[in-house]
Amino acid sequence: VEPNTPLNDDEVLVTSWKRAIGLDKATAAWRVEEPTKKRLRLDDGSTDEDSYVGVMTTVGRIKPVDLSSCVLDSLLEDCEAFLGERPKNAVIGVPACFLPSQRRATEAAAYKAGLQKVQIANEPELAARAHDTAQHDERLAMVFDLGGGTLDVSLVDVGGRTAEVISTAGDLNLGGDDFTRAVIDVDPSLSIDEAERVKIDLTTSKKTETVTRSDLEKASSILLERCCDAAREACVLGDARLEGDELSDEPSPAKTTRAKRRKQAKQSQRALDDLRKAAPNIKIVPQQGSRTVDDLVLVGAATKMPCVQKCLSKLTGVPYRKAVDPDRAVAFGAALQA
Repeated sequence: VEPNTPLNDDEVLVTSWKRAIGLDKATAAWRVEEPTKKRLRLDDGSTDEDSYVGVMTTVGRIKPVDLSSCVLDSLLEDCEAFLGERPKNAVIGVPACFLPSQRRATEAAAYKAGLQKVQIANEPELAARAHDTAQHDERLAMVFDLGGGTLDVSLVDVGGRTAEVISTAGDLNLGGDDFTRAVIDVDPSLSIDEAERVKIDLTTSKKTETVTRSDLEKASSILLERCCDAAREACVLGDARLEGDELSDEPSPAKTTRAKRRKQAKQSQRALDDLRKAAPNIKIVPQQGSRTVDDLVLVGAATKMPCVQKCLSKLTGVPYRKAVDPDRAVAFGAALQA
């Protein structure tokens, strides 16, 4: 439904359900932020055959799996209109931080949409493949994926024809929508739709009638710091360092193998997950790493904002790759993998 299109009595508009797909009550309790729970009116999943939480609306309970299936069905219809036949197989990208239950739920949604064979792949690996970061041996790429509602940051170990996510971090409650609200903080007279347009205009112009790039950068300072925190967390888990980070220590001469890094990353991830459950508001402090980030890959429309690009380039000490449109990077990678 378009933002300005009025809804009929038997229609509802649901957003951000991806945050709740494939989660039971216990997992949703610590993984989904309270404002999102209230907006989606999540139930406890007691009536669901898989015990997954659902979205309560004025027209009844809706399963996130069914919503995802509707989106996939619409995409398949578009493909059929363009190709003349409906695709039967697909590569579907999901955030690297997706739990096994969320991956299973995404696969179930694909089968409900009529697909016969589905391959679930990590979005960071697909984005790295699209940008051809694997053309060099043993390089470390940071894939920064800032979508409308969530942030995922992954370190991808690439070499030859292989690409493997070695660590992932992020913020499930930070996305482009928050930067839209930052625009409104600068000019409260703007509506959500107008602020979204201003945000988009600032990607190509230095100022609009009431908001400048500098204004947005100042209003987004806390959001940008949260972006940096996620990048630092990914580096802590992946035994890497950020050359431009003022909080980083001096580089260490220690070297590790890919297998050892993978094992350490898994152990650190488990420990961090346990710590997050006990202290949800904990802040990660960067530590000394043995590798540097060689490539910066941006994914998601929100990464087109100059303030985000400037912040990340300064933090990593490397320019971001411009070969592929951030909106299409994952799709291109999926096409290559298929």
